Amino acid sequence: MVLVLEAKPANIKEISGSLSALVRLAGENTNFKYAFCWLGQCNASTRKYDEALKYFRYAEERDRYSDTVALIRKQKVQAYFPIIWEL
Repeated sequence: MVLVLEAKPANIKEISGSLSALVRLAGENTNFKYAFCWLGQCNASTRKYDEALKYFRYAEERDRYSDTVALIRKQKVQAYFPIIWEL
């Protein structure tokens, strides 16, 4: 239980210290979906969307997975059609 309290980031900005504990927790218990949710959220907040998708898929978080896919799509549209976003 100490590992869970250590791993959960109190604030999404404090990700760097908690990522190693989360990875260790997810490695020790692959059925602990909350660790994968937190890892996905940490990666999404640092704009590592591909890794976030992987963790959300492991955690079976459909809503967060869909939101992350929408963010990736939005980035691609902005890259290919930048004039639309300037209007």
